[in-house]
Amino acid sequence: MPGRRSFIRIISYLVATAVCLAAAASDAAKARGDYGEALGRVRMSSLVSLCEYSSQLSAGLRALAVSPDGGTADPAAYVCSKALGARGGAASFSEDSAGNILYFLDGVYRFAEEFPDEPSEEKRAAAIRLSDYAGELYDHLSDVSAAVLNGDISLLEGGDAEFIEDKLDFSNGSEDEIFPLIAVSVSPVGSAEAAVSREAARAAASELFGVEAALWRGGETEELGGIEVYRFTYGSMLVDISTSGEVAAFTVAEPCKTAETGADSAAASAAKFLKERNFPEMEEISRCEREFRTELEFAPCVGGVLHLDSAVKVAVCRCCSELIRFDCSEYIKNYRETMAVDAKPRLARLLPSGFSLERQRLCVADIDGRARLCYFAECSFRNEKLRMYFDYFSLKALKSEPIS
Repeated sequence: MPGRRSFIRIISYLVATAVCLAAAASDAAKARGDYGEALGRVRMSSLVSLCEYSSQLSAGLRALAVSPDGGTADPAAYVCSKALGARGGAASFSEDSAGNILYFLDGVYRFAEEFPDEPSEEKRAAAIRLSDYAGELYDHLSDVSAAVLNGDISLLEGGDAEFIEDKLDFSNGSEDEIFPLIAVSVSPVGSAEAAVSREAARAAASELFGVEAALWRGGETEELGGIEVYRFTYGSMLVDISTSGEVAAFTVAEPCKTAETGADSAAASAAKFLKERNFPEMEEISRCEREFRTELEFAPCVGGVLHLDSAVKVAVCRCCSELIRFDCSEYIKNYRETMAVDAKPRLARLLPSGFSLERQRLCVADIDGRARLCYFAECSFRNEKLRMYFDYFSLKALKSEPIS
């Protein structure tokens, strides 16, 4: 009967729909579980790393107070590297939950960076007090880590255990003394670097796209990702140049209306672009497929720690594999300004007697067949020129080679 066949078809359709929805719900639940498990591992690794770096920071600050000239090692550079490593660990948690920790780490970095060769007694006393506070932070983080392992604190929201972000940040009353001490002991952020002019920023935009400077419109200052930028437009193109002269972001055009290349090809194009622009070791941390473009995020990885607060965002057209959007404002604000090494660490102290340092920079070098984050130093000795590579964290000399 027609009515019965129609009824059977409807029932079959409903059953098939229910099965599909159940399968989709199961897949979604599995995806959420996989993501939660991965996030938990990352946060646990970051918590352990943050704890270890806090202990090393305490020891480094005390060494800085006792022997700032360093001899064969540079305690100021050691403190800077440990502060950076700790900051990378803290970046796995929200800024609200780690605000005191991040402020302390940023202040300690600048304190060590500016520490004089012949410090006053006040500077030495400040280093010792900061060392004590780093030790207090280590004790607090050790207690938090133990509570996580015991199941009293959870790394993820939900469940019976208290969420870690309610317990992570450190506040024991000492910050009422420590934060003012940092404020009077370091120079204001950004005072060492003058802003480039609007015309210099316009020239940087022209160099990027090969468009005559006179054709760019705008140039007003805007805020992007916590930094100040000059914003220029030309047709459908938009370019943001930071006041320190770097390309902070751009939008070229909307993607082509076909999708001929895969996501892996788009990711390869983005990675190549970052490498050509001298970004350090970057790892892909997220990927989102759109109809005609692939959106990706990359973060710098230092010593195995991802700096998640310094992500670079890109969008790649899936037809021509060209970058159509780029934003590294968070990277500039949270990473590049801190990692600039034009005058730090003081590698000249690590060179053999008679060697003079001509220039230095941060790089990723091949050391015994393995990529290592290093400080690169170009040196001269009598009539010879050498390249020397120092481990980023320990400042141990890794290799040297002549410059032909």
